[in-house]
Amino acid sequence: MPSRGSRVSAVAWVAALSVLTAAGAAGCDSHSKPTVPTEAPQSPDPVVAPPSPSSGSASVPASSNTAPPVSAPPTTEITGVAALTSAYPSAAAAEPAAIAVVRQFFDGLNHEIDTGDENAVSATFTSQCVKCIQDVVDIKKELPGGHTLRGAHLHLVSVDVVAPTYATLVRVIVTQAEDGGEELDKNGTTVASFPSSSPLQFAYEVDITKQPPRIVQSTRISA
Repeated sequence: MPSRGSRVSAVAWVAALSVLTAAGAAGCDSHSKPTVPTEAPQSPDPVVAPPSPSSGSASVPASSNTAPPVSAPPTTEITGVAALTSAYPSAAAAEPAAIAVVRQFFDGLNHEIDTGDENAVSATFTSQCVKCIQDVVDIKKELPGGHTLRGAHLHLVSVDVVAPTYATLVRVIVTQAEDGGEELDKNGTTVASFPSSSPLQFAYEVDITKQPPRIVQSTRISA
């Protein structure tokens, strides 16, 4: 949960699927399933081995400084959801667990907003996720001396794209929005008001080697 006045909430897929090649490491009302574009996996260019010398060909003398031809390894970059899924099948199999932890993150933030208890949300990410930590801290700052929050819930509007970015990471791109809300003092008097936020795009990188998986990075990807 970003700071008030410029709070941001995460959302829909960047047009260029090439962002899925990055191997980093970052209250849910919607239960929509991820929409994964269908795309034929891209196979790397075949490696062509040098032809074997024929029986009549002269062999290279031992003293010669001329090295035999060597085939260069393929350098085709893996791009596209289908190709990444094919390249990292074990990570792809963990996509449902990655989606689940992102949903738990939203539920945990909303629980903190309602109760001031951050334990549930803190269990969904590692110390690598700087923005996740900041979201928790920002809520805490709005609950001093018995103050409470009313409204201001985050909503995971949709899960838009899910794909591995590496053998150990799954990226979950979502659309999220936030309700308007109020900060109340211990007497129930409104001391601050917060506007709702428009839907925004965020990408959550999830480390699937953790048991259970944990968010390691959260990045805003929409203007």
